[in-house]
Amino acid sequence: MRRVSLARYCPGLMVFMALMLAIASPAWSAPATPLSNLAVAEANVLDENASIEQLSDRLDQIRQGVTSEANDDLLSQLRLGAMQVQRQADALSALRTTDVEKVDDKLKVIGPVQPDEAAALTQQRKELEAEKKALVAQQEQATKLTQSARDLSTQIVNLRRSQFNSQITSRAASPLSPAFWQSIIRPTQDDVARLRDLRGETADAIASAFSAEHRWLFITSLVAAILVWTLVRRMLERLLASAMVSWLPEGRLRRSALALGVSLATLGTIAGSVSLLRWGLESSAELGSDIASLANHVLALVVFSAFITGLGRAMLMLQRPSWRLPPIHDEVASALGWFPKVLALALMVMMTMERINSVIGASLALTVAVNGLTALVVAVTFAGALLRYRRTLRKHDLERPTGLAGLIPFVMVIWLTLILLALLAGYLTLAYFLTAKLLWVSLVITCAYLLTTFFGDLCETLLSPRQPGGLALASTLGLAPRHQAQASTILAGIGRTVVLFLALLLALMPSGTSPSELLLSLGDWDETGGKLLGNMNIVPQDILLAVVMFLGGLFAIRVVKRWLSDRLLPETDMDAGMRASLVTLVGYLGFIFLAM
Repeated sequence: MRRVSLARYCPGLMVFMALMLAIASPAWSAPATPLSNLAVAEANVLDENASIEQLSDRLDQIRQGVTSEANDDLLSQLRLGAMQVQRQADALSALRTTDVEKVDDKLKVIGPVQPDEAAALTQQRKELEAEKKALVAQQEQATKLTQSARDLSTQIVNLRRSQFNSQITSRAASPLSPAFWQSIIRPTQDDVARLRDLRGETADAIASAFSAEHRWLFITSLVAAILVWTLVRRMLERLLASAMVSWLPEGRLRRSALALGVSLATLGTIAGSVSLLRWGLESSAELGSDIASLANHVLALVVFSAFITGLGRAMLMLQRPSWRLPPIHDEVASALGWFPKVLALALMVMMTMERINSVIGASLALTVAVNGLTALVVAVTFAGALLRYRRTLRKHDLERPTGLAGLIPFVMVIWLTLILLALLAGYLTLAYFLTAKLLWVSLVITCAYLLTTFFGDLCETLLSPRQPGGLALASTLGLAPRHQAQASTILAGIGRTVVLFLALLLALMPSGTSPSELLLSLGDWDETGGKLLGNMNIVPQDILLAVVMFLGGLFAIRVVKRWLSDRLLPETDMDAGMRASLVTLVGYLGFIFLAM
C-alpha cells in the first residue's frame, strides 16, 4: 500500500482550517472583554504633530479604559497607547526646550532695558517675553504629561501582574472531570448567542466577498496567496541552495546560511501570501470591527505557525541531510519530521479559537477550560516528539548527545511534567502559562542557535587565515595571520554575546509582555534615570528572577573564561602564566559586575 504523507497537504490544510474556523467553530478561549472597542483602537493611533491638549485628551481616554474588568489584551493595547503618548509628550517637551533657547538668544541680542530705547524695541522685548512664558508653560505641561503617561503605564503593568497572579493561582475542573469537557462541548447560552452574532457577521462578510462584483478579486487574491505559499517558496529555496553552492566557499557557512535562508524564505513568502489575502479581504469584503480584528489575528497566527514550520524544516533539513546544521542523526531527524507541522497546525487551530473567544467575550469558564485544552494539546505534542526521539535512539543504538544538547530533553521532560501536574490538579491557567513559556523559549533558543552559528561561520569564513576568504583579505590589507585570527575570534564572540543577551532578554520577558512592548520599555529606560530605583516594587517573583539571572550569569562567566583560555588567548603571544592571570582577572571582574 502506498504511504500517504501529510507534509504535502499541511499548507492547504492550514488555510482551510483558518477559513472554516472563522465561519463555524465554537468560541474557544481568552479573557473576556471584546476587542472591537473603537476608543481603544484609536488610542494607539496618534497624529505625530498632536498638541498638548490632544495628547492630554487621549491619555484621559486611555485612563478611562483601565479598569479591573479589562482583560489582558485590552490592557496591553492601553499600555501601548500610554507609551505612545509618553513618547510624543517627551518629544514635544524637548521641542519646546529648543524653542525657549531660541527666544533666549533673541532676548540676548536685544539686550537689557535702556532708558531711551525705541518703543518698537520695547514692544518686541515684551512679545518675546510673553512668547517665552507661553513656551515654558507648554514645556511644563508636556513634562507633567510625560510623567502622567509613565505612571499610567506602570499602573497598567501592575494591574496586569495582579490579574495574572490571581488567575494563575485559581483552580478549576481538571481534564479528568466531566465538568471540564462539558464547559467546552456545551457552552452557556450567552456564549452561543455571541457566537451566532459573530457567525452572522462572518456570513455577511463572506457573502460580500463572493458577490458578483467582488468574487473574482477575492478568488484571485486567494489563489495568488496559495501559489506564493507553495510554488514561490519551493522555487526560492531551490534558488537559495544553488546560490550557496555557487557563491559561498565549501565549508560550514554554506549550511548555516542555507538554514537561515530557508527560515527567512518561509517567513517572507508566508508574510507575502498573508498580505495578498488581507488585501483581497479588505478590497472585496465588507468587514465589521469584530471580523476585521479576528481576521488580522488569524492571519498573524498563520505567519507565526508557518515560521515555526520553517524553523523546523531548517533545523531538520530532511531533503538535504548533509547540509543539516545541528548534529542530529538522520534517523532522529526523519522520526521528528512531523513535529513542526503538527505543532504549527495545533497552535493554529487552538489560538484561532482563542481569538474568536476574545472577540465575542466568552465566559470565564469557557476561557479557562480551553486554556487547559490548549496546554494539554501542546504538551501531548511535545511528549509525542520526546517519545519518538528516545525510541529512535534505542532502536538504532545511537549515542545520546552530550553537553547542552543532551540537557535539552531532560529539561523538556521536567517542564512537561509540571504542565501535566498543573492540569491534573486543576491549575489550568498555570498550565497554560507554562505551555506558552515552553513554546516561546523553544522558539527563542532555536533562533538564537541559528543566528549565533551563522555569525560565527561568517566571521570564520571572511576573517580566519585558515579560510580562502581570510587569505584573500589578508593579502589585500596586509594583515598578519595572528591579528586576523584574533579579529575573527573577537568579532564572533561579540556577535554571539549580543545575540545570546537578546535571547535571554526575550526568554525572560514578563508574562503578557510582547517583544514590541519590551523594546519600547527599553527605549524609555534612559529617560527615567534614577527614578527606576525609586519606583521599584520588590515582589517574590522579582527576587526569584534575580536569583535565576545570577546563576545564569555565573554560567556565562564560566563560558567566557573558557572561550578566552581556549580560543582567543592562544592566538596571542602571551605566555601560559600571563594567560591564566588574565582569565582569572576577567572572572573576578565578571563576578563583581554580576553582583552589582
